Amino acid sequence: MTDGADRTYIAIPRDVVAADTVTGVDLYVRVGGQFLLYRSGREPVDARSLAKLHRRAVEMLYIDANARPALDAYLSGMLERRLDEAPTIESVGEILRDTVQTSLHSAFQTLDDAAAVKRVRDASDAAVRRIANDNQIVPHLVRFAVGNQRLYSHSMNTAAYAVALASRRDELDEDQLRLIGIGALAHDVGLANADPDLLGREESALSDGERAFLAKHPQRGAGMLMDANITDPMVLEIASEHHVMAPDMPLHLQIVQLADTFDTLTNRPGRTDTGAYRALYTLRETMRGRYRADLLRDFVMMLGSLELPDEGMLTPLHPPLEAAKPAFRSPAA
Repeated sequence: MTDGADRTYIAIPRDVVAADTVTGVDLYVRVGGQFLLYRSGREPVDARSLAKLHRRAVEMLYIDANARPALDAYLSGMLERRLDEAPTIESVGEILRDTVQTSLHSAFQTLDDAAAVKRVRDASDAAVRRIANDNQIVPHLVRFAVGNQRLYSHSMNTAAYAVALASRRDELDEDQLRLIGIGALAHDVGLANADPDLLGREESALSDGERAFLAKHPQRGAGMLMDANITDPMVLEIASEHHVMAPDMPLHLQIVQLADTFDTLTNRPGRTDTGAYRALYTLRETMRGRYRADLLRDFVMMLGSLELPDEGMLTPLHPPLEAAKPAFRSPAA
């Protein structure tokens, strides 16, 4: 959104600002359509002021869009403190989700910026630790993806499901969990420059050129990561092969593929026929043999252990109706 001087502002949740810290970013409030300076980036934001915003139901603050890199640096540096001070698991989930998606958005646009990539790694590592420690945080991380945030929401959702599933596997150690987390977050980096509208269309609405562009995103993404000097073999394999179906695929790749497919089936704009139950039925019946039986069993058990809203549904936008058709997320779809 812009003001009269054509300055563009970005909304940020109030709770991402930690009390008694200097953000380095000018913070604004919106009053009657105008953006008014709330606190200079050179001044600390005290707990009393934040409490006043809470009492007045001011949920969002605003920053100049050009200040996003400075905000990313602040969020990364303050992440652990804000997580430790968060009063509820819901707050922890919101902080992690906002931090991961903000840093991911910045890094996807500037993969040649080593600092931006490091902020994604730091945010991912924090999320992995929290998810592995308590899977109940997953429902507070996943969100229905809309508009130009679809790519980043899907990446966060996929990582949350993948890490929660991986944490149940004894054969995976802490370092492998960390790589699965960053790999899942970056698995669709090859779509970073795609039109958001394109990502939300059904396959039947795509042209041949658009279909080819989407089909090549795994190889394109792996190349982008290598160009950014990201050389972790597991991360590169997840990016380049997360749509490849082959016998004896490594466990980490199947985990991310399963999480990716499940989120796609439950996260389709404009559709009301793909809830969690229907998606699991599709994975078990329609896609029988695509995933290891023990892995699918662990995934079902993991989901069953979560305190999901709406009688187990991920979102009220997705009631379980009659049919489910795989979405365009794999070479065959």
